Amino acid sequence: RQAQGRLDEVVALVEETAAANPSLPVYRAALAAAYCMLDRGDDARRVSASDFADGFAAFPRDSTWLSALYWYADVAGRLDASGPAAALVELIAPWRDLVSNTGITSSGSAASTLGVALATCGRFDEASEAFEQGLAVNGALDAPILLARTHLDYGRMLLRSGDPERARSHVETALATARELGLADIERDAARL
Repeated sequence: RQAQGRLDEVVALVEETAAANPSLPVYRAALAAAYCMLDRGDDARRVSASDFADGFAAFPRDSTWLSALYWYADVAGRLDASGPAAALVELIAPWRDLVSNTGITSSGSAASTLGVALATCGRFDEASEAFEQGLAVNGALDAPILLARTHLDYGRMLLRSGDPERARSHVETALATARELGLADIERDAARL
């Protein structure tokens, strides 16, 4: 539903799941990300406040840990929360060569997630390196949705860093994939950029 731009149909289920599983931060992170994608920034801030405040210290190092960091990197980026993003950089950087996978879902290259966190901190050169690595990994995975998200995030960062021509190339690549595969969320975000 996320890729189809239909999160509004399932957000209540995500809310219920997060409430029923307070010891699993991945659900809070996913809920905060869903709120961001639905333009509900105040709700995302409320859900993420305690995790942002403690620098993700309470997160168990389980099979969902890297996925939780993926979602929170997205949230930090969308909310322009550089403090939490800096904490995420430190947590994700040692794992940048891995692919985030819970056994059920995959968030793709941890380097792409690192790129989002670095971009939020304004560390654009390092973010570019991370995004390039993420593009290579997600491309090798033959994961077009993850690849399109990485192109979109990279384009967003390049636009923010003052490189509109390179940004356009990445955003147009994301937009083309979104239109081909019916990825309404990526198409919407790419069109906004």
